Amino acid sequence: MFQNKFQFKRDFTQRIVETYGRSIEESHRTERYMVLGEMVRDYASIHWKESKSIATQLKAKQMVYFSMEFLIGRLLTSNLMNLGIYEVVKDGLYDLGIDINELENMESDAGLGNGGLGRLAACFLDSLASLSLPGHGNCLRYEYGLFRQKIQNGFQIEVPDQWLRLGNVWEVRKPKHAVEVKFWGRVEMRKTLDGEMKFEHVDAEHVLAVPYDMPVVGKGTDMTNTLRLWSAEASDILPANKDFRQYISELREICQNVYPDDSTEHGRFLRLKQQYFFVAAGEATGEAAGALAGAVTGAVLVAAGEATGAGVGVASPQPGLLDQKCRDDPVNDLQHRGAQLRMSSQQDAQRDRKRQHPLAYRHPLR
Repeated sequence: MFQNKFQFKRDFTQRIVETYGRSIEESHRTERYMVLGEMVRDYASIHWKESKSIATQLKAKQMVYFSMEFLIGRLLTSNLMNLGIYEVVKDGLYDLGIDINELENMESDAGLGNGGLGRLAACFLDSLASLSLPGHGNCLRYEYGLFRQKIQNGFQIEVPDQWLRLGNVWEVRKPKHAVEVKFWGRVEMRKTLDGEMKFEHVDAEHVLAVPYDMPVVGKGTDMTNTLRLWSAEASDILPANKDFRQYISELREICQNVYPDDSTEHGRFLRLKQQYFFVAAGEATGEAAGALAGAVTGAVLVAAGEATGAGVGVASPQPGLLDQKCRDDPVNDLQHRGAQLRMSSQQDAQRDRKRQHPLAYRHPLR
């Protein structure tokens, strides 16, 4: 597909015809951009598959970073350069009478964040892939970004950031990994004949969490990690005590935009609902890392973001803080055990680094 400019021109022209039923000359620049993006994603998917397979074979520990935002920017130029095919594509498009800069400018910045937290999270993912470390991201698939700025008559005007106007050529919808996230209801506890405590969430309102996966391409390596974006959709289990239109309206709010206005109680509640939604979905899909890369084990780092406008929550509680609360309370005891497991995971990771565990494997360079 990208061996040389002649092969690229042939495949690009064929894709335009097969997808839109048009010749290169008749095609619109949006159609050219969509086809090019899909070709690059398909090419990256070869290494994406290899990365998952190797991580599974090595049983490598993997980090999954949960964040309310990932400011990944525009990916077309970055992916072309990281894959080492930028010049091939540029020269091939030039021969077809297409300026690559025109297609690069068609891409919108992914509306997945606002500021420093999102840029930091994106840098983590870029660095992990480029260092050949298996690490992935979990976030919400926001329908709109924070806002888009326009200057009219010397004044700033804020308009909705419709970053999905042309769709997202980098994402792959994964309905097979969809999970039911439960809101409201209550938790019932019961003890089995073996004396084991069982917890069941009943009378809950169900929302279907559907993942959209994006490849994170490393530079100078074949390593390709995953950024998973969760979208809220209607479940087959509909609430019996709520109007369907109200149910749809409320679930659409979850992924409508990043950082809803928190000056009202509804806005603060919605932020908490957003965090609960994608963290619950990520944890439910095979211990988070396992669902992303098919691996058996994984260390999970949670950076939930700004619940009410300030601060970043990282899930690294000290077990000692929970000791006094959990002795007679089975719910707190469950939280305590989870905290111990997370601390144990962090300690294991430190020991592995000292022993030079084969987590940091590197693929052969092309």
